[in-house]
Amino acid sequence: MNHAIKLLKNGKGDRSHPRAIEIYLVLNQHNIIEPEIKIIGYEQHEFKYELRNRDQWDVLGKAIGRSPTIRTLTLLQRVGDGDEELIVSDEEYQCLQLFYRGIQSNSSIEDLVFFSFSSNDEILPTFNLIDAQFKEKLKSIKLIGDAPITNNQSVMISSVLENTSLKSLSVKSELPPSESASRRLILACANVEELTVECSNTSQFNAVAELLRNPTSILGELILLDTVMAYAAYHNNLSTVVAGLAGNVTLKRLSFPPASASVVNLIRKLLCDNTSIENIYNSNHTLEEFSPLNLRGFPEAHILKDLLELNTNTNEEEIIHRKIARYYFVGDFALSPFFNMKTSALPKVLAMIEGSANSRRSAIFRLLRSIPDLCNVTSREVIAEVTSRNNKSFNKHQLYNCFSKCLSRRRR
Repeated sequence: MNHAIKLLKNGKGDRSHPRAIEIYLVLNQHNIIEPEIKIIGYEQHEFKYELRNRDQWDVLGKAIGRSPTIRTLTLLQRVGDGDEELIVSDEEYQCLQLFYRGIQSNSSIEDLVFFSFSSNDEILPTFNLIDAQFKEKLKSIKLIGDAPITNNQSVMISSVLENTSLKSLSVKSELPPSESASRRLILACANVEELTVECSNTSQFNAVAELLRNPTSILGELILLDTVMAYAAYHNNLSTVVAGLAGNVTLKRLSFPPASASVVNLIRKLLCDNTSIENIYNSNHTLEEFSPLNLRGFPEAHILKDLLELNTNTNEEEIIHRKIARYYFVGDFALSPFFNMKTSALPKVLAMIEGSANSRRSAIFRLLRSIPDLCNVTSREVIAEVTSRNNKSFNKHQLYNCFSKCLSRRRR
């Protein structure tokens, strides 16, 4: 153990000094804890010690606590391989308590990884993150394992998240069985920039939607992992999450397992609800990346890609303008917003219309035919305004023909 302690002594700037500590605690079927410690710097050193001498484990924990170069702490606990009843001796339990207490005094750790593989893990001492000096410096927490997060772990992590900001939280194991504990953990992620989580029931999906609606949330990336839920229930819950994005102004990246075309269509409408100009204004202008994009299941995937690309613009007013220009003047779009507009401003409306030559021609013809006063503006003025952007796909002759048809209809 002296060798391990020597490696942990201060030595700023020396690349041989530890950058990461990995602690593996396995309680075997003989009720004996088999600890393994890896100290990783320029080289990796592995140590295996028996949990027998409390003073030595206290010194080792404090040595880790004093190390100024450690950035990553990994803790793995495995209690048996089945449903057998296992116990921990008082001596081993006290050794681990002292060891953990020493580690909690460290102030340089930035990344924390918890592995858990059994619901029996609570028979081992809990690493108390709430009392850790490094909790406010943490950048990321990862929870990985085959067993659900225990309620105690969830409450502990929620308490930390509620009082500090975090770069990322990755939960690659089931959320705790308690509905209130899992909900609290998800909502605490308002202070997290990147969240990866597996939701296994409607309550958890609803909590994610509530998190997205939180105006104080800083969440910029959300990854929903695959789940064992039934297909129909899963997609209904995804729809709830998408609906939660309606007023969100922070989330830029969204990822979840392949979804139905109906869910993808909801995202398309979320980004640009072209049923009215007001609805376009109120659409989501923040989301920039969505994956996976099912091209086969969604015939208008190119539109979704375009909307995501538009959202990368840092000027929200310009995003809205381009969405109106490209996607409002389609089909039987409502004309009422233009009826009370000054006639002199209408040529500018014609000029903003984007799209293919046919779609632009159709939209302009509909406006000219439905707003007679627009024909009082000289044809040259309208043509000059509409073609001022040098749009090669829609030339002056095409617009003049369109304008002439409207005049002839009006004279009749």
